[in-house]
Amino acid sequence: MLPSGIVFSWNPGTGYPGSVHTAFPALPVLQVDPQNAMNPNTVNPIVIRPDVVNSIRADYTLQGSAPGLTSTNFSEPGRAPSQLGAMLRSFVMPGWGHYYVNPDSWRRGQLHLGAEVILIASYLGISRQSYVLEKNMYTHATAFSGADIQALGREFELAVGSHRSLSDYNDFQERTRNLDRLFPDEPQYRWEWESDALRREYLDLRGRRDDLDQQLPALVALMVVNRVISGISAFSRAGSYAAGQASVHVAPGPAGNGFRTVVSVPF
Repeated sequence: MLPSGIVFSWNPGTGYPGSVHTAFPALPVLQVDPQNAMNPNTVNPIVIRPDVVNSIRADYTLQGSAPGLTSTNFSEPGRAPSQLGAMLRSFVMPGWGHYYVNPDSWRRGQLHLGAEVILIASYLGISRQSYVLEKNMYTHATAFSGADIQALGREFELAVGSHRSLSDYNDFQERTRNLDRLFPDEPQYRWEWESDALRREYLDLRGRRDDLDQQLPALVALMVVNRVISGISAFSRAGSYAAGQASVHVAPGPAGNGFRTVVSVPF
């Protein structure tokens, strides 16, 4: 078992050899300095007895250590990290908050950072594929139907895929009484596919592009979730780190005499 902490204690005592926490006589620690007691310029004629000062000892013990462990080196820990700062850093970039809390031990943060890199790379890759398919779709439609679908919006894009020509499309809308969906018989709206096979190729390109585009919001949602989880984890880790920092207490000495100061540093 690794050491759980180092405790330093200071005990006023008689200084008996070999004692760790020594008792001391119940004598007054403070005394009046007779040389200065009658001096009106003396602010405080009460001083600590020299024999008490000389009997104050400092010693330390290692608590919770493994048998045979003799090292008692101690270094003062740094300032505890801010929980809010750790959380906000993880919101900006998952893993950053864990690194901020402890640069030497942030494996959990590395997992969040790795997940973020994968999600961002996936988003960029899918966006690129969607862009390429869209360009191929525009080129295919222009080459084999004469329609410039890029300039006329999504409704026109769907119409070009669903009917072989403008006249077929308008006839269908008139039969179904959807007169508000008619396109004017003007050059920029006219199209006619050379074959149904070519129109189906266009539909395939458009369908693949739409499938990729539908994945992008899901990836964004996963990035948000990753940031939230990473932020909560970093917030909790910073709190645990702060709770494990050095503590200082003053307690009564042995048998109620004097005082004992304890500095405890878990690690």
